[in-house]
Amino acid sequence: MFRFFSLLVAGLAVLAAGAAQARPFDGNCASGQGLGVSRIETIDTTGGPRFGLQFQDEGTSFLAPGEVVLTFDDGPFAPSTKPILDTLDRFCVKATFFAVGRMAIVQPETLKLIALKGHTIAGHTWAHANVARLGETKGIAEVEKGFSALTEVLGGPVAPFFRFPYLNAPESELERLSARNVAVFGIDVDSTDSHGQNVPARRIVERTLAALEKTGKGIILLHDLKGATAAALPDLLAALKEKKYRLVHIVPKKNFEPNAAFTADVAEVIVKRQQKLDGKAGKQLATARADDTTGSIIRPPRHVKKAKAGYQRATTKAKPKGRKGKGKRGTAEQVAPVPKNGPFRRT
Repeated sequence: MFRFFSLLVAGLAVLAAGAAQARPFDGNCASGQGLGVSRIETIDTTGGPRFGLQFQDEGTSFLAPGEVVLTFDDGPFAPSTKPILDTLDRFCVKATFFAVGRMAIVQPETLKLIALKGHTIAGHTWAHANVARLGETKGIAEVEKGFSALTEVLGGPVAPFFRFPYLNAPESELERLSARNVAVFGIDVDSTDSHGQNVPARRIVERTLAALEKTGKGIILLHDLKGATAAALPDLLAALKEKKYRLVHIVPKKNFEPNAAFTADVAEVIVKRQQKLDGKAGKQLATARADDTTGSIIRPPRHVKKAKAGYQRATTKAKPKGRKGKGKRGTAEQVAPVPKNGPFRRT
């Protein structure tokens, strides 16, 4: 009875935390069946530290040999993010999601689900633009609007952690983020799940493990926009456990403080989108599946359009084969189990 009461109190604490960086109890993880979280690393982002081989020659400084951090970029995208969350639950693992602001506005419930399950949510720009190609003013807006969108959707704070799309980090923006006390994360291990349109799940697992053998530890780059990543994750986590890697969950010492001007811009976008949904188009969408991007007045980034198109191709019936008309030869059907991959080679 005492144990039940303790678990109940812990669960209520999670709900009270709401969409902030909730960290729910692990429940049955003590049974040892999952990979689990070996420890929680609290990151002091004062001065804007930078992590990963991109910035540290020896790899991520706060990780010991055999320790790994799971990170997911580019979402939320319900068709693949939700299966990934289910797998993380099953293995009792916590990860960091570098979310795109515009995606969060289109799929708010998925972003809230990530937070509710105790994962860390961090910034990955407003629309997955290459910040280095935007110029200083537009680059700042791209970064800040991304953070503001996540904060507005969650109704609470996010981590002052940031990753540049394509890992392309201009020095001027690095210095500005240092002044904003935002930690910048590169990577140590590339899962290669974004290296092409048709990446097999097996290859993702094999290449991730091969890279880990060389580095011995590190921040692993994955993408929750990818169907193949969702398919590969169970085998990857099982392999990490078998090889005795230890999972580290990163959380911030302090939360991100959004810029009021950019937050106002984002709030206006959210209001306009809601007005659209409340209109005729919104009524037509009321019966659609939750978190569907259809009908949004916000055009999704190109990487989302391609990922969604691939998902639709992979889950719809193929055209009948054989002779025209009726008959057994004209009723072939083919349904793929997971969506095709999106277009990125790098995060």
